[in-house]
Amino acid sequence: MAEPSPKSQACWPGFWTGIGGALLTALFAMLLLPGLTMGAFEDKLEKQANAALRAEGLTWASVRMEGQRAILSGAAPTEALKRKAHDVALTSSGAGGPYAGGVTQVINEALVGSAVSPYTWSVRRTAQGVRLAGHVPSEAIKAALVQRARQMFNAQPEDLTKLAPGAPQGDWQRAALWGMEQVAQLTSGEARLVDGRIVVIGEGPAAAVEQVKARAAMGPAPGFEASADVTVTGQGLGIRELQGVDLTNATPEVCTNAFARLMQNNVITFAVDSDVIDPKSAPLLESLIRVAVRCDSAKIEVSGHTDVTGDPAQNFALSQRRANSVRLYLIERGVLDDRITAQGFGSTRPIAPNNTPAGQAANRRIEFRVAS
Repeated sequence: MAEPSPKSQACWPGFWTGIGGALLTALFAMLLLPGLTMGAFEDKLEKQANAALRAEGLTWASVRMEGQRAILSGAAPTEALKRKAHDVALTSSGAGGPYAGGVTQVINEALVGSAVSPYTWSVRRTAQGVRLAGHVPSEAIKAALVQRARQMFNAQPEDLTKLAPGAPQGDWQRAALWGMEQVAQLTSGEARLVDGRIVVIGEGPAAAVEQVKARAAMGPAPGFEASADVTVTGQGLGIRELQGVDLTNATPEVCTNAFARLMQNNVITFAVDSDVIDPKSAPLLESLIRVAVRCDSAKIEVSGHTDVTGDPAQNFALSQRRANSVRLYLIERGVLDDRITAQGFGSTRPIAPNNTPAGQAANRRIEFRVAS
């Protein structure tokens, strides 16, 4: 009989380790915790691990269980605290190890440093190829996304992603893969994952557009929300003010024109002497978002302006706060945070005389400027 090859021999330890781990998990679920299903056993370990972390003041850390293996994530202030979180998670349901029950292994994916907020990631498909950008929570997830992009798009993606702590709770990788799957169905487009919300934009065949919209309504993963602003190739956005404007390959000039058209006869309003956006402005803001997510390959400036009524210093501060409120509104709905800024100008840039109520109303405004 032929001797097994060294390669086949090397596979056996890993094989039996995997089988042994699964059997141990099932054994402890049945014998140590009678009445629990496998899912309930895993859930119990996860709750105990997270409770132990909180009890030790490690509130930055969280655990997700895969069987008896704990996946530890979060933004550790120091390397020492990262190691401490590992030890706390390992012993949260007993002594740890393959024979002691509880957590048998901790995969420490915590990153050292301040959490990034907002936490953004994107996948973009164009005629030139596929690009991944933004933040990812671990090297393993980064590699998995690159590999999946290569398979889906049959091309080597341009990977501009960086490791950073601060990913939202939940299955972040699943949400990112979901976005990639939607973009793969479109002729061109992008999926943006901003904290717990993902938006898909782009265009493609009618059947693909309907499917992406339907899947967005179902959601990408527990704890994440999705929206899809996708159109049939060549049909445009369907916004009355933007008829004839093609944002497929948006240039700063085209984008500036699109924003100007939307704001020509519309105003974003706020509560009196406040930066709280009036809910009545929501329809206008939704149209602005549809333009902004297509135009933030350039730089967008949101500028706030007031009339001359009141103290100039207070007017300047109010205009800054209002511009920033609009900026944050757009970021929360998918505009890339590093491509949009806010600037207040107070009453220094009037567009109408301030000696009439109508002129003052015209000067109380938000404007958008786009530059390369």
